[in-house]
Order: sequence, then structure tokens, then C-alpha cells
Amino acid sequence: MFDICTQLYNLKPIGLNTGLVESQTSYLARLSETHSVSVGTLIGKVIAPVLGKGYLLESSSNGGSRFYDVGAELNGFGILSQDIVRVLSQLTGCNTLKSLTLLPLREILTNGGTLRQTKAWCPLCLEEWKNGKLDIYEPLLWSVKAVSICGNHGISLKTQCPMCKKEIPFLSRKSRNGFCSYCGCWLGTTDLKINEEINFQQTSLEYFVANNMKILLEMKDNPTFSPSAEDVYVFLSTIIDNAGGRIAFSRKFGIPLTTARYWYEGRHIPYLKTLLEICYKVCIDINELSKENQTKFGSISRDNVYALPGKQNKTVFKKGSYDWSRVEKILQDIISNEIIPFPSVCEVARYIQCDKKLLYRHFPNLCKEISKKHSSFIHKQKMKRIDEGCQRIKETTKILNDSGVYPSRRKIESLLPSNIQLREKAYQKAWKESLDNLSLNNPSE
Repeated sequence: MFDICTQLYNLKPIGLNTGLVESQTSYLARLSETHSVSVGTLIGKVIAPVLGKGYLLESSSNGGSRFYDVGAELNGFGILSQDIVRVLSQLTGCNTLKSLTLLPLREILTNGGTLRQTKAWCPLCLEEWKNGKLDIYEPLLWSVKAVSICGNHGISLKTQCPMCKKEIPFLSRKSRNGFCSYCGCWLGTTDLKINEEINFQQTSLEYFVANNMKILLEMKDNPTFSPSAEDVYVFLSTIIDNAGGRIAFSRKFGIPLTTARYWYEGRHIPYLKTLLEICYKVCIDINELSKENQTKFGSISRDNVYALPGKQNKTVFKKGSYDWSRVEKILQDIISNEIIPFPSVCEVARYIQCDKKLLYRHFPNLCKEISKKHSSFIHKQKMKRIDEGCQRIKETTKILNDSGVYPSRRKIESLLPSNIQLREKAYQKAWKESLDNLSLNNPSE
């Protein structure tokens, strides 16, 4: 028996059924290299005519870049990704190309915030593959925006060419896996003195996100694993209920109240990164999001959220009917207990099912004390966040300087978590003070 003849080679994807499965844009680059043509030629002369998209044919013939501008979408879960999978499967006879995209996970993903728009890579992985004489490719994992580090090496993924400093598109006419499509620079290296000193701990959020996403990509083609939006809503509603309701959940997890309400009502799917962060906080892997794990959701989340003293499943009072002596006792218990996070008067009033103004009218001093302790808690949390951020900035500045790299604002921010931005005055001050200290310690420079 002979195989059915195809127009292109039946090139086998790399890493099928693993967390490091190849991306579709990477497959396109390898396919073009196998045929000794550029990606531009392969798309313009072979793929575009079969795809049958008028705008693509016109753009290709006129030297336009409309298709390449949305190259990141080839790795996603939209119509363009489906179309390219269909065409490449027809041209190569390979029926596993859907695995090179996020199509199997489309039920739990949102259009915004899932995919990177430009490449990210681990230079150590690329160098290892090159030295081991393995095929150079770009895993689908690297195209997920939530993933910021390499789980194998514990370093930040790179996003700028080390030579020309440009961000590299996922797809261009000159795309080559492991090389900059602008200047042709090799993107792998073992000389990472900066990042060797900024390794991420295996208990960190960054590690959790990278490893959970890796597990998700490994399981996505398993026929027994079919995550749905309903599973996500069940998970979120259970966590919200065990947190003490939407208000308590909003405060505990730092989620806007309106967003929490939409999730609870099953109206919106959260961004992938946000969903992973919630899983991290309640110590559950994202691949376990299913209705069968509801009991597990409750037991885990309840240990991680606070409850007001005396809180029951039912409301304390029927609205409009109050035992004021009991209300007073509840307020005193709240003040005497070190609740974290400490609630506001508004939150306490909602818990008691009492109007905030009415609560102030009966117990002005107790309400003022609760408000004072709440404000103090918020201030302490803010100062703690700022102190930790400033310390990270100072450490990163020193590491960059010791490595012979000028600690510019952009360089500092690229090595820090996304919630630490130098536009915040306190962080900007810490950065400038660090630069001044470096100047004092190195007067000859």
C-alpha cells in the first residue's frame, strides 16, 4: 500500500502529547526549511491559493503583510487557526496539526489575554537543542501570554533579540526557528549571568503558571479530558461561596466586585492568567477543574479565606429585624479579632444585612473603630507591597550592574513581576536611589 500523495512533505510535529508540543508557527517555519524555501514563498505560493482567502492572495501578490501581522493567531483557537490546520493537514497529510494550537482548550479560553503577540523563548533550551543536534523548534507553551518563565531552567523567557533589541513577530517572510527574523541573530546562549542570579523558586506563582500550563497542554489531546466553561463556572462559584460571598472573594483575591459577579453568574470566563492565579492561591491544579472536584474546591479554599466571627451559611438577621445587643457583640468580636483581611464597615453591614447608616447611628464609636482598623490594614498592606517591590528593584539593579549591563527602566521592568512598574513614584524613587548608590560606589565610571 502506498501513502496518499501530498503536495508537501508529511513532516511530523515535535513533542506531540507533551507539554512542550510544537506551535503551528514553528511547524510552518520547519516545513518551509524542509522544502528549502522561505516562509513567505510557502505561504504565498502554496498555502494562500488553497486557503482561498481573497485578502491573503491580494496581500501576498502585492508584498503586503496583513497575514503576518496576525501570525500569533495561528497558535490560538480562532477561525484563522482552524483554517490553517485544515489547509496544512490537506497539503501534508498530517492529521495531528490541531494539537499544535490551543483549539482543544477553546472552551475555557478568552479572546483577550491568552496569546502573546510577539515571540518569547528560553535561550538555554535553544542552546541545549542545538548542542544535542536536535531539531530547533518553538513550543506552543512559549506563545501563551501567562507563561513568563521556563519551567525547566527557572529563568525569564526572553522577548527581545540580543543583537537588534527588537521584538520578533511569530510569523514573517523570513521566519526561522531560533533566529531573529530581522537581523538573523541566533537566540540561544549559555551566557546568562544576569538570570542565573534571578532564578525563580519552584513555589513561586511564575513556576506554578508555567508548570500548570505545561500540564494543560499535555492533557489537551486526551479524549477523557474535555474542560468546559461550565467546569470553570462551577469552580469559581464554589470558591466564591466558600470565601464568604462575592464581596469577601473580591477583597481576598483582588478581583473587582462586578467581575466576581459576572463569574458567579456564569456570564464571563476569566483571563487564563487570572484563572491560573486563583488556582495558585487555593492550591489546586488547573487540570483538576471539573464538577467532580467540588468537595476539594471547598475544603481547600475555605482554609485560604477569612470568615467574619460567628458567620453562618444563613444570614444573621432577617432584613429590618435586629437584635441590637447581638449586633453590638458581633461588632466587638470583629474589633477584638485579628481578621485578615480586616473588613470595612460596609462589608460588615452587608454581612449583618443592615444599612451602613443605620449601623453608624446605633454604634458610632464601634463603627469608627472598625473603619480605623480597616484603614490601618489597607495601609500596612500597601506599605508591605511597596517595601517588597523596592527591595526587588534594588536587588535587580545591583545584579544588572554587576553583570555589566546598565540598569535602565525598561531592563529593570523586564526582569520584574508585571505588578511592579516604575511609573509608581515609590518604585521610581527606589530605582533612582539605587542608580545614585551605584554612582557613589563607582566614582570612576
